[in-house]
Amino acid sequence: MAKNTNYKLMMEIAGKVDGSFNSAVGGAGGKVGKLQGIVKKFAGYTAAAFAAKKVVEFGVESVKAAMKFEDSMSDVAKVVDGLKTATGKNTDEFYKMGDAIQKLSLKIPMTSNDIANIVASAGQAGIARKDLMKFAEDAAKMGIAFDTTAEQAGDWMAQWRTSMGLSQTQVENLADQVNYLGNTSSEKATKIAQVVSDIGSLGKMAGLTGGQVAALGAATTGIDASTSGTGIKAMITAMTAGSSATAKQQGVLKKLGLTSKGVAQNMQKDAEGTIVTLLKRINQLPKAEQAAAIKNYFGKQSLQVVAKLAGKEGLANLQKQFESAGSAAKYSGSMQKEFEARSSTTSHYLQLLNNSLDYIKVTIGSAFLPYIAKAAKLMASGLSSIGGGLKKTKPYFSALGKVALPVFKAIGSIGKSVWKELKPIGSSAMTMIRKMMPVIKALGTAFMFFGRILGGVVYQRVKSAMTNIFGVISGLIRSAMKVIGGICDFLTGVFTGNWRKAWQGLVDIVKGIFGGLAAVLKAPINAVIGTVNGLIGGINGIKFNIAGHKFGGTHIPTIPLLAKGGIVTSPTLAMIGEAGPEAVTPLGKGGGLGATITFAPNITISGNADRKDIESAMSISFEEFKRLMDKYEKGKKRVSFA
Repeated sequence: MAKNTNYKLMMEIAGKVDGSFNSAVGGAGGKVGKLQGIVKKFAGYTAAAFAAKKVVEFGVESVKAAMKFEDSMSDVAKVVDGLKTATGKNTDEFYKMGDAIQKLSLKIPMTSNDIANIVASAGQAGIARKDLMKFAEDAAKMGIAFDTTAEQAGDWMAQWRTSMGLSQTQVENLADQVNYLGNTSSEKATKIAQVVSDIGSLGKMAGLTGGQVAALGAATTGIDASTSGTGIKAMITAMTAGSSATAKQQGVLKKLGLTSKGVAQNMQKDAEGTIVTLLKRINQLPKAEQAAAIKNYFGKQSLQVVAKLAGKEGLANLQKQFESAGSAAKYSGSMQKEFEARSSTTSHYLQLLNNSLDYIKVTIGSAFLPYIAKAAKLMASGLSSIGGGLKKTKPYFSALGKVALPVFKAIGSIGKSVWKELKPIGSSAMTMIRKMMPVIKALGTAFMFFGRILGGVVYQRVKSAMTNIFGVISGLIRSAMKVIGGICDFLTGVFTGNWRKAWQGLVDIVKGIFGGLAAVLKAPINAVIGTVNGLIGGINGIKFNIAGHKFGGTHIPTIPLLAKGGIVTSPTLAMIGEAGPEAVTPLGKGGGLGATITFAPNITISGNADRKDIESAMSISFEEFKRLMDKYEKGKKRVSFA
């Protein structure tokens, strides 16, 4: 119940202090409401402007994306028939292929521009238009499955098609074989694919399939693609020599129980079996004779590769790779599975997302390209016309220059003549000025004399004004803080029942108000003192020399402001009390005050008393002591200096 009473008391006090309290609050609320409305409108305009900016940016990006894809499709149209008319306009097939390329980018994590580059490479390799999209899709999948670029995969596929006369289905089948061998052997698919590209055509002439060539590449363990290709090429060349075999080659084959014609014929019938048979018989030779047999029959360049294949472990590995390449059940669909496994990554899904966004941009931007092209064409034509017009006016500018040149020369001559006439006058003027220098110096000294005084006054006025302004502001702030603190103490005392604290709060409120008034009233007085001090400072700073005698340098004392007190040791004019009550009292011989005051209360408590009662009694005693001291101080008179 006491708390409710306190709340009621607080509201009554607030109402008495300011009768317009409720109306002021209501007015403020109305202004806040208006401000909220303005903020909402501003936020709406800002959001609309931001949205418009983003729409424009998206439009620009769309046009750029469409232009880039248009350039890529132009490269395709250069090498693929039927995409351009005789006059250079795009045909329906051009737009159909462009749309097919973009839709393929929605399935394969590769940009439409990269896919268009693959199509352009395939078209340049002579691949029919009907197979181009299938080729591009397989090349893209092969690039991801083999962990290489789509361009590289496309080049390999194009070489396989042309060098071995394969269809796109057969190329896809060979890619499955290469991928499977890369997964099951120690060699990478990229190395095996490169070996097939290097010697695929020779292998086909010798009776080998693309898969068998790939198996030979996979069996050359630890040997790079270039060295493997060179060794296998030498081996195939020797085995297909037939009647053109050298005497050394025929001698080696005779020792192995074979003939050059028989080997060449068997390569066409069963190349895989013929190679294995020949390597087995080399392996059966004495160790000391094997290297010589390889060198004499296959040549020095094939020694490293054939030695690897003819060894016991190498021969077993070769047979294993031949078996893997010949088993459709094992390798079929290998590249597609590898592609799906490698494509199931976050980065690839993000690429598909970007491709979808790019598809939208190109679609939107393509609608603007014809108009942009026409506008650019018109602007180029206009600028060309302007350039042509300027070129026609060139003779007129030349003629104008020829006329203007004599005019400028005449002006220069006139200027020289005028300067020639004025130069003596200038010299006479300078002589006169030098003669008047003593008078000018004397006048300068006089101006400096008065300038010093006025400068000091102005400086001191500015300084005093700034000091007074900041003094008033700081005084008002301190007073406001005093008032706010008093209000807080008052309210706290009322709510908690501490009426002493509430009373002290009211006292602080009054002190704060009068302190603020004092800070405002003392400003004019300090300004006058500051002006006088500025004048004194200006006079003290004057120093000049007349006829070898120095004058000035006086030391007139200024009027100090003892706002924070100070020690005065001689008769002095001073401004005191400007910062509030200030005590002026003579110091004793030791430099201290002439009196000592001791507060020692004597409190008697009868009966049972707790610590709270004792502290309360001490507080009352000290408050009474302060009241008496205030009364004593008010009764004293200020002691002036004699």
